[in-house]
Amino acid sequence: MKLLDPLQGYKIASSVIFLQLAFTLAMVVLIDKGEIELVNRDYSLALMFLVHVWCYFFEYLAVLIDLCKVDLGIVKSTLTFVNAAAYQGAVFYAQVKYVNASYDSVKEHTQEEELMNIRCKQWLMLEISFYYTSIGLTVLFLALHSLFGLEISTPISQIEKYEKQSNLENQTAINDETKEGQNLLKDTENDEVKNEGQEANFQNKIEEDYDSNDFWHPEQQSKDFLELTTDNLKYFLNHGIICVFSLLVLVKGYSPKEDKNYSYSVIILAVLSGILFFHVILDLFTKINKPKWFNVTGYIIVGGILIDVVYMIVQISMFEQSENLVRYWILIFIFIILAYLISFGFTLIAKKMQRFSYMFSGDSNEQTQKKTLSQPFMTHITFSVDIYSIAFVSFYKLDEKIPRVDVNNDESFLKQSRQKLLTSWVNRGQSQSQNEEMIVSNSEANANKYFSTCAFIFIVQLLLILLVVYDIAVFDLPSVTVPVFLTRITCAALLHMQLEGEIRQAIQMFNYARVMVYQRKYRIAMLLISLMQVVSAFATELLSILLICNQDSVSNVLMNFIALGVIAEIDDIYARSLYQNNIKEEIESGFTLTIREDQPVRQQYKRRCRIEFILYKIWRFLFEIYYYYFMPFTVIAITYFKEIMDTNAIEEQINQVLQNIQSQ
Repeated sequence: MKLLDPLQGYKIASSVIFLQLAFTLAMVVLIDKGEIELVNRDYSLALMFLVHVWCYFFEYLAVLIDLCKVDLGIVKSTLTFVNAAAYQGAVFYAQVKYVNASYDSVKEHTQEEELMNIRCKQWLMLEISFYYTSIGLTVLFLALHSLFGLEISTPISQIEKYEKQSNLENQTAINDETKEGQNLLKDTENDEVKNEGQEANFQNKIEEDYDSNDFWHPEQQSKDFLELTTDNLKYFLNHGIICVFSLLVLVKGYSPKEDKNYSYSVIILAVLSGILFFHVILDLFTKINKPKWFNVTGYIIVGGILIDVVYMIVQISMFEQSENLVRYWILIFIFIILAYLISFGFTLIAKKMQRFSYMFSGDSNEQTQKKTLSQPFMTHITFSVDIYSIAFVSFYKLDEKIPRVDVNNDESFLKQSRQKLLTSWVNRGQSQSQNEEMIVSNSEANANKYFSTCAFIFIVQLLLILLVVYDIAVFDLPSVTVPVFLTRITCAALLHMQLEGEIRQAIQMFNYARVMVYQRKYRIAMLLISLMQVVSAFATELLSILLICNQDSVSNVLMNFIALGVIAEIDDIYARSLYQNNIKEEIESGFTLTIREDQPVRQQYKRRCRIEFILYKIWRFLFEIYYYYFMPFTVIAITYFKEIMDTNAIEEQINQVLQNIQSQ
């Protein structure tokens, strides 16, 4: 999959507009009944309420903009980013105030104040849990795509159109390569002008015949994976959140033994929504093209959920209120259905209006077919200037000189290899004669020296990491304020942006060495170089997260962030100290390599039982589903997960308050 923008992971939950409206309406009802107060927990509920209204308004405004086909350029994308930042900031503030608010510093409270505080904490728990449920389901979405592949239901005519375009482009590329090989020693200036004219005509034809809004259009396929599959992800989240959240509140929701009335409808909802969610997974990640039985069972399940909603409305209106997560979730779900009906009604109105007819101009009876979204995983390696890259490219240069076939069976290839080697030596001699300063050339001795330097740098980095771990042998999680928490998450995100490139490069290097290196001794060395870089970079980032979570002030968090950033830069610092190094200069000028997994240099490299294949698949899987988008969220999990998911304290408070009321 194409991983181009790590910030896409931060824009997920705020874009689910049904849930934003549902939370807003549910809070209005609870405020009207006097069950919660916006000023409670240091105005954290007030902030969440305002952000829900803000996100719903602007997300729906974005929908209207799309309906009206108005191009606002940067305004729309800026609003989307602001919405995500505002929603995340409100959730982070709610987390801090859920654990520690000014209310907790006052020892004496009335029973009414204690009950109000309990209700507000339970509501904040729902808000926070909803956000991280969205994140968890997105990780599941990425994992399912990585394992099975996302299936896109597309009109057959559109599939044929883009397959024809792809075949034409491939044939053009093959012809260009053949022509380039035949005219290697000829003047091709006239041919290049002709080719440029043909390419321009071909591009104009594509722009005329193909809609840039089509999912399979090259312009769309060049987007980040989460941006490209936004609609599919929303479809997945809308159903998955209902199922997972229902199970969550059943497990964590506190109900006195004499008050189990609210649980029955949620149990029914969890079962039915779970079956419907399974239908969604089958629809998105299998070739099942919605046969008749598939649609019929889906309609039956939806009908059962609507009946359950009626039962929920009866529960809310007849049963007495209680401090219960399950009851709050029932209220939210009722408004989710209402929000969906509002959106559905608006869509029907828009469909009947002539000015919006272009949105529905497609033939609804047109036969569709599922096509797997298959995006190559970073087939081009662009190297950064560090000692690991220099050592890797050095071994690549040595391996490149070795013929890839049996020389006894291909004399022409041997002749070409000798000619290529002779040409490289002639060019090297000419360049050295033109430069009075001796440039360090590449040889096996130098490559071995670079490898030993990599091993030394790797040991130094691990040693510094272990010393830091030893220094914080007693790991503690101090209570934090809002500024400290925001500093933690910001530093974690910045360090992730710094180290993500190194880990991406290391995985690419490992994959290249796995399939594209012919000489075994060079292959082993290049695999080890990649292994050292990925381990050192990941260990540095993980330690940084643990260390900044152990600090209780903004200045300490920043100092530790800077210190660990230096550890991550040791390999870069050493590379910058190298003088007159031809490998380094080539990397600085933009040296790249292309990975062709389907064309390994040895057939045995295709075997799936090899240890390097297993390691590569594990690293790639973890990189795609969690590391790239969500690694900075580890700070949040370490800081608050235990406190938020542990409901024992709330249960004890509820029992104590109820006992006091009964005694009176």
